[in-house]
Amino acid sequence: MDVKLKKFIKKYNDVFETMDNGKLRCTVTKHELPSRLDDVKTYVETKKFKELYGLHQLMKKYEDAFDDNNDGTVTCQISGAKIAKKPGDIERYLKGKKFAQALEKVRKEMEAAKVTEEEKGKESEGEKDDAEIEDEEVPMLVASDEEEESEPEPVKKPIKRKAATMKKTPSGRAKKKKISSK
Repeated sequence: MDVKLKKFIKKYNDVFETMDNGKLRCTVTKHELPSRLDDVKTYVETKKFKELYGLHQLMKKYEDAFDDNNDGTVTCQISGAKIAKKPGDIERYLKGKKFAQALEKVRKEMEAAKVTEEEKGKESEGEKDDAEIEDEEVPMLVASDEEEESEPEPVKKPIKRKAATMKKTPSGRAKKKKISSK
């Protein structure tokens, strides 16, 4: 395989694997293509690959947060919402209010569980070490802390406009009446 091709494939984090017959196979789309740089570049620019690669990256990043339903949707483990299996829809959901509220609720429950666990540990007079308690912590369902620190953008208020008054014409059709500007 060409050195330039290997460098190019490295950008895509193990999405391409080499087959026995010298071809490359995309693990995201299961597509087989020849081991030529120009063919791989052309393939990487296709709409199907871009969409499925974006979805692959999101599912890898948030693997604990979503379940694949195999019907074109994924279910959020945190809020139970069903979302279309498209990168744009999942990103929009992750930035949305429903996900933020459900995530906050889960984090509070986890903190409460941790506090009760610590109280039980103190009652048993140190039978468990602190290291053992930390090992039993519930894993976080979100990949990074960027989501929790970002504040939601303020909602824009809609502009109120006067409704146009309608006037009947002799033919029976409605016609907008011009509003005088005073």
